[in-house]
Amino acid sequence: MGTSISLSVSSALRCGVSRFSLFTKAVWRSIQLFLIGLLIINPNYCQGPLSWDSLRIPGVLQRLSFSYLVVASLDLCVARNSLDNLPVVSLRIHLIILI
Repeated sequence: MGTSISLSVSSALRCGVSRFSLFTKAVWRSIQLFLIGLLIINPNYCQGPLSWDSLRIPGVLQRLSFSYLVVASLDLCVARNSLDNLPVVSLRIHLIILI
């Protein structure tokens, strides 16, 4: 989850998408994961409406939605709009050392 968020955020920032727009997408995606988890974890979802008495909130998808929101928010805070040429420079230094 962390690597894919980093790649997609940096790609979207390079294309000119605003950070606020990316944050709203991350919030919407985490809300969707949370709600899907509520519907799936309810033991009586085939028999009728949600049973609030036996509903378990800290399920797997709910935890994934929370961690997705935290990781996406942190990545949006520290992501750069452009890529540095540092890996190319370090590769050249390693090639010079090897030769």
